[in-house]
Amino acid sequence: MPAPSRTPSWSRSATRADAGTSIACPPSAARRRKSRMKNRWEIIPHMERNDMDVIGFARKTSMLTTDTPLSKSYDESFGQKKDRWWSSQREHLTVWCLFYPTEGVNGFRHQPSNSASKMYYQLRRPEILLWLIEALITEKKIRFDLESLIDEIRKETRAASACKKIRETVPFGTIMDWLAEPKKP
Repeated sequence: MPAPSRTPSWSRSATRADAGTSIACPPSAARRRKSRMKNRWEIIPHMERNDMDVIGFARKTSMLTTDTPLSKSYDESFGQKKDRWWSSQREHLTVWCLFYPTEGVNGFRHQPSNSASKMYYQLRRPEILLWLIEALITEKKIRFDLESLIDEIRKETRAASACKKIRETVPFGTIMDWLAEPKKP
């Protein structure tokens, strides 16, 4: 007769996918952890179905045009004035993407992630989002009323509120669809 196991049954059944090792936590703790994760993903609705690596996203967006008059006008009027180190919003987004898998730089710390979707939903600069949208609709010849969106966000006093309105109008899934479209002559 085999000796009884000293490991509780709940720790033998749970395994970590990345290491193949047992997780020693009771079922109630596992449920709480899953509950927290579920709530976190409700904030980012497109994470599971439509995402890409943030470095791949940087590669694709770094090839887009910087000739974006509407977003440049918004940037000059409402964009960041202090500590501006970039020459274009394309450069700003590309460098932001490159540092996203790390813990950040100087005063801009965050949890490392490889998710372009997560990065998109955490951006707090509307001028970056407007540049991205305008660059995509210009290069891909997509019909989109960017002027009315800019008029709507000009009323916002906080950058985070403006970003929220932009993302409600153009979620990350739409950005991914636009990136996948072939360039039209």
